[in-house]
Amino acid sequence: STLLASSAASDVYKRQAYSRREKMLKLREELLSIEEERLHGEPGFSIDDVTKMMNQAIMEVRHAGA
Repeated sequence: STLLASSAASDVYKRQAYSRREKMLKLREELLSIEEERLHGEPGFSIDDVTKMMNQAIMEVRHAGA
Protein backbone atom coordinates (compact mmCIF):
# COMPACT_ATOMS: atom_id res chain seq x y z
CA SER A 1 0.00 0.00 0.00
CA THR A 2 2.80 2.42 0.92
CA LEU A 3 4.70 1.40 -2.20
CA LEU A 4 1.61 2.00 -4.34
CA ALA A 5 1.06 5.45 -2.81
CA SER A 6 4.72 6.30 -3.30
CA SER A 7 4.53 5.20 -6.94
CA ALA A 8 1.36 7.25 -7.52
CA ALA A 9 2.97 10.32 -5.94
CA SER A 10 6.02 9.81 -8.12
CA ASP A 11 3.82 9.61 -11.24
CA VAL A 12 2.04 12.85 -10.27
CA TYR A 13 5.36 14.58 -9.71
CA LYS A 14 6.67 13.37 -13.08
CA ARG A 15 3.55 14.63 -14.88
CA GLN A 16 3.85 18.02 -13.17
CA ALA A 17 7.54 18.24 -14.03
CA TYR A 18 6.79 17.29 -17.64
CA SER A 19 4.07 19.94 -17.84
CA ARG A 20 6.38 22.61 -16.40
CA ARG A 21 9.12 21.63 -18.85
CA GLU A 22 6.73 21.80 -21.79
CA LYS A 23 5.60 25.28 -20.74
CA MET A 24 9.18 26.44 -20.34
CA LEU A 25 10.09 25.06 -23.78
CA LYS A 26 7.10 26.86 -25.30
CA LEU A 27 8.16 30.12 -23.64
CA ARG A 28 11.73 29.61 -24.86
CA GLU A 29 10.45 29.07 -28.40
CA GLU A 30 8.36 32.26 -28.20
CA LEU A 31 11.29 34.27 -26.83
CA LEU A 32 13.62 33.01 -29.56
CA SER A 33 11.04 33.97 -32.17
CA ILE A 34 10.73 37.45 -30.70
CA GLU A 35 14.51 37.85 -30.62
CA GLU A 36 14.72 36.80 -34.27
CA GLU A 37 12.05 39.37 -35.17
CA ARG A 38 13.94 42.03 -33.21
CA LEU A 39 17.15 41.23 -35.08
CA HIS A 40 15.24 41.69 -38.35
CA GLY A 41 14.04 45.15 -37.35
CA GLU A 42 10.57 44.42 -35.91
CA PRO A 43 9.40 47.00 -33.38
CA GLY A 44 9.99 46.05 -29.76
CA PHE A 45 8.19 46.46 -26.46
CA SER A 46 8.65 48.93 -23.64
CA ILE A 47 9.97 47.77 -20.28
CA ASP A 48 6.46 48.27 -18.87
CA ASP A 49 4.98 46.07 -21.62
CA VAL A 50 7.50 43.33 -20.94
CA THR A 51 6.96 43.58 -17.18
CA LYS A 52 3.21 43.10 -17.67
CA MET A 53 3.74 40.13 -20.00
CA MET A 54 6.19 38.47 -17.62
CA ASN A 55 3.90 38.98 -14.63
CA GLN A 56 1.07 37.40 -16.61
CA ALA A 57 3.26 34.44 -17.53
CA ILE A 58 4.30 33.99 -13.89
CA MET A 59 0.66 34.05 -12.76
CA GLU A 60 -0.27 31.46 -15.42
CA VAL A 61 2.52 29.14 -14.29
CA ARG A 62 1.58 29.56 -10.62
CA HIS A 63 -2.08 28.78 -11.34
CA ALA A 64 -1.15 25.80 -13.50
CA GLY A 65 0.99 24.38 -10.71
CA ALA A 66 -1.69 24.77 -8.04
